[in-house]
Amino acid sequence: MLACSSGVDTLLNLAGVDGNGDRFILTESCWGGWGGWGGRRDSDGINFMTPPSHNNSNTPLEVNEQMYPEILYTQYGFVADTEGAGEFRSAVAVAREWQYHGGEDAILQLRVDRRFSGPYGVDGGECGAPLKALVNPPGQSDELDTGKVTMALHSGDTVRIQVEGAGGWSPPGNRSPGRVEEDVRNELVSIERAREIYRVVIDKASLELDEAATAQLRTQAKSSRAQPVLHN
Repeated sequence: MLACSSGVDTLLNLAGVDGNGDRFILTESCWGGWGGWGGRRDSDGINFMTPPSHNNSNTPLEVNEQMYPEILYTQYGFVADTEGAGEFRSAVAVAREWQYHGGEDAILQLRVDRRFSGPYGVDGGECGAPLKALVNPPGQSDELDTGKVTMALHSGDTVRIQVEGAGGWSPPGNRSPGRVEEDVRNELVSIERAREIYRVVIDKASLELDEAATAQLRTQAKSSRAQPVLHN
């Protein structure tokens, strides 16, 4: 058994006209090959893995760019601090960006879900980050945060989908500090999130675990949870 994985019915269709005047349609199932598994009773969720309910594979960017020269992939990678925190954390989210460069307007059709609630955790684990679907991400004048939509894309427009993180297993305060240190070194969890959510202190310069400060922080967190709630 595992916490909720990141797979939802996320689909992108992009239709346009290529340089030869021929019509094309790019279809990508964004759960297939990116996203990942929820945390499990004794191990972390697997990053960048087709969720158990699907049987899809990842298409390399280079293949799609060769087949669809009007589409440029500008980003494809992990997104830090999107995991479902837990003693055994989930997979982190993966983001992918498409930039359209056709001579005529294209048609974008998105089918997305879980934009307002992330995949659930189990036994005290936290939810993963919800999905984000953006047309022209931050920094561009006509940014649009969208859900299910059919709309026109102009040349130069960018579409970004960040699939949701999966759910964690067991409270994050129980996670081994060494595992958190490893996550920070691998840029899956930020130093700030390590301290705030996992109660683990990582030195900013060396990226090494501060065992004494971590022990003190976790003791303080346990003490604050143990305080009785007084009612009038």
